[in-house]
Amino acid sequence: MKKIIIILLTFVILYIHNSQAKNDFSSVSADGQLAQLLAPIALYPDTLLSHILMASTYPIEVVEAHRWLMLHKQLSSTQLFDQVSDKDWAPSVKALLPFPDVLKRLNDELTWTNQLGDAFLADEAGVIISIQKLRKKAEKAGNLSIMENMDVNHEDNNIVIKPKQPEIVYVPYYDSRSIYGDWNWAYYPPVYWSHHRRYVGHQPYYWHSGVHISFNYFFSAFHWHSRHLVVINHRNSHYYVAKKRIVSSQGSKRWLHQPHHRRGVAYSNNKIKNRYKSNRVSKSQQKIISQKDIQHKVKQNKQRKRPHHDDFSTTKHSQTLKKLMRIPGDKNKKEISKNTDRNTLRPHNQHYDKKLNKPVRNDKMRPYKKNTKTNKRRAPATPNKASNNHKIKAGVNRAKNKKSSTKTRRDDYLK
Repeated sequence: MKKIIIILLTFVILYIHNSQAKNDFSSVSADGQLAQLLAPIALYPDTLLSHILMASTYPIEVVEAHRWLMLHKQLSSTQLFDQVSDKDWAPSVKALLPFPDVLKRLNDELTWTNQLGDAFLADEAGVIISIQKLRKKAEKAGNLSIMENMDVNHEDNNIVIKPKQPEIVYVPYYDSRSIYGDWNWAYYPPVYWSHHRRYVGHQPYYWHSGVHISFNYFFSAFHWHSRHLVVINHRNSHYYVAKKRIVSSQGSKRWLHQPHHRRGVAYSNNKIKNRYKSNRVSKSQQKIISQKDIQHKVKQNKQRKRPHHDDFSTTKHSQTLKKLMRIPGDKNKKEISKNTDRNTLRPHNQHYDKKLNKPVRNDKMRPYKKNTKTNKRRAPATPNKASNNHKIKAGVNRAKNKKSSTKTRRDDYLK
């Protein structure tokens, strides 16, 4: 009994250890995937970063805004906001119009945009925690304190990045492969984007010209302590609004995803789909359905019946007929089907006898005759010796008669 109890205990311990290891691995993989997605934008200023996270949940509107912006490049930021006021787009998408490079990146990297939006909808707090982890890694590597156009502050063990001049926003570019120092997730390398030539600066940061903002832009902020985004009525943000005011004002509320701005794009899993009451099949469910379809097709192929022996014989017969009936040198070779009449098929250089329905090689050859009584072919006649002797004798007599006739003709001529 003691041995059995010991064995059972060892099995229980091993099972618990394996389950914990799987959970640890899943958590590490989730952290690695989030860090991989957020690496190129984690050091953006808080206001711009909050707009990118919200707009990524509406990928169709991002594409529409980018296409519209390509047709209205000459407008200023205030003119852009005036022109877009009638558009039924999310406020976060409209807020990205003064940043054509950022909007172009979201449009070009649409797969990355979808993945970022799905991750933000699935785990908003996890995304915000991952941003702080990346910022702390950049600070530990000594690359966060040398940002030229940004103020880096600490609030309750959280790193806050904001522009030095509140209404002039600069978008930094950096190499995500080196800015964070040692990368902890080897299986999930950071997303890397190449910078444009017009960006000016020195390593590790490159900068484009600042964007002057004064209308419908400062309406969102990170509530770092609570791990969620906070928004106010965007129609009242005609001027710069500080982060503290956005978070602590009476009109502020937690940001909520609006499904109608999703424009029918499927959600990542059924949990999010049910949360926002979507009728579209989720992406995870689509994968399961496609896998089931593939398995069903494989089973159908395996369960196909083998051909019956009659079918096999007919196919074999048709193959032999095709080989035999091909006329050499004839370019117009006709394929023979199963329904063709066998009587219409004859070999090369053979005539056809319609009466007997049998092929005959030569015209001189005597046709076969059927015995109607036995329904069998008549056996060939046995040679008769008497008839043969008679034929031989008749032949000899003919020769003698020919000689005698020639002599009588000669004698008559001489006379």
